[in-house]
Amino acid sequence: MHCCANCFGDSFLDRRIPELSAKIGNCDFCEQKGVTVVEPAKLLDYFQSISSIYSESDSSEAKLLVLWFKEDWQIFSSLTQIQAQSLLGEVLNDGEVVRKTHAPRIVQERAAVEKWQSFREEIIWKNRFFFQHELDLDRLKALFDTYLEADLSRFSNTIYRARIQSSNLVIPANQMGRPPADRAKNGRANPVGIPYLYAASSSDTAIAETRPHPGDLVSVARYTVIPSLRLLNLINPKKTISPFGVDDEDKLAALRYDLEFLCHLGSELSKPILPRVADLEYLPTQYLCEFIKNSGYDGVIFQSSISEGVNIALFDDSKVQVQEVSQYEVTQLRYENRQVPTH
Repeated sequence: MHCCANCFGDSFLDRRIPELSAKIGNCDFCEQKGVTVVEPAKLLDYFQSISSIYSESDSSEAKLLVLWFKEDWQIFSSLTQIQAQSLLGEVLNDGEVVRKTHAPRIVQERAAVEKWQSFREEIIWKNRFFFQHELDLDRLKALFDTYLEADLSRFSNTIYRARIQSSNLVIPANQMGRPPADRAKNGRANPVGIPYLYAASSSDTAIAETRPHPGDLVSVARYTVIPSLRLLNLINPKKTISPFGVDDEDKLAALRYDLEFLCHLGSELSKPILPRVADLEYLPTQYLCEFIKNSGYDGVIFQSSISEGVNIALFDDSKVQVQEVSQYEVTQLRYENRQVPTH
């Protein structure tokens, strides 16, 4: 039997599988056709290293190995549980171990996510400048620099910024940048008085982020990058960071918790915030973005909370240049909702 990189959805294996095999064929697990395929057993060493941080357990927290792989590392995310279990059994050459429940060998006393929650509560409700719940900023910067540095090449070095027009006239290019400091209001990334440039990966996402109404006219500026930008990518770190490049068991166990924390920070930046509580709710992410800025980054990339696109907050707009400004009319909005339990 043969598998392919699509089965795993991992950046390391995307590169490694073509190095291990030159065979082109059909995958027996995800059923992709005409792709590079490899015998699962050739991946044994990589998967053994990850499996080693879990041990057999019948505790209430225990799960099948494939479920830990999916939850902790987003491996096998394109496969059904049956397909993933079958493939992992082939990789490990052990059909029994994949049927047994496991739990992590190392459990931290207090995960970084819980520390962030305590810090979040403190900065909103207790202390604004001097904190009792300190974050491990040295560790956080090391994670940023090791795993999450990015640029705008994935967007062809092009980003978009939108503004709702107050008239039928397109907003001039020299007015599409970040606002003056004395007009900068609290934002998801910036505190009041310190303006950042909020942009997006597409014109549609940029327009959606302005929260327009049907009939609104919107000016959209297309920016290109002049020199390269050093950005922090907080879009789903579990898909960006691969565990297969870590060969030390202790480091791998630590990375499992670090990934949970990094994903939580990404979700903090992306979650919808109601305007009536924004000034307080933005405080933790403003602190986070200022730390990112002072760590040497030009900006941060995060998932949009209201569209499928991506947002980019630039701390300084001197490294981007407007190429053109286009005008759009908003014709329709789409709302989604879910029923929530009453108390």
